[in-house]
Amino acid sequence: MNPIPSLTLSGATGAATRLASASTMLIALDRDYQWAIVGEPDRDYLWFLARTPEVSPDLLERMKSIALGQGYDLAGLYLVPQKER
Repeated sequence: MNPIPSLTLSGATGAATRLASASTMLIALDRDYQWAIVGEPDRDYLWFLARTPEVSPDLLERMKSIALGQGYDLAGLYLVPQKER
């Protein structure tokens, strides 16, 4: 399992605020609402969201593939450590 990644080109500071206040679009949504990909039209910010703190390697690769297909540059992708709740 891999931590859910978050992509931001300006660093982690303010990324959550940016997600809540920016013009965002839903790129992909799991049929059972277990994960989603959200990004900005200018492709500077991208979030991989899931209901669990970790996702399988296969799902992570699928999410990356979807983002790449939508024109996102994943060079700045980093995995944000998640805590169990």
